[in-house]
Amino acid sequence: MKPETAEWIAKAEADLATARREADVIDSANYDAVCFHSQHGNV
Repeated sequence: MKPETAEWIAKAEADLATARREADVIDSANYDAVCFHSQHGNV
């Protein structure tokens, strides 16, 4: 795998982890952040 590809995959995995953590928040979840971090995989 090219280094650039590995970097993009690592970023996507970090975005997914951030979205999942925020989606699990019970009080005052930041759904804007969930959407932002989730959309990168759909582009």
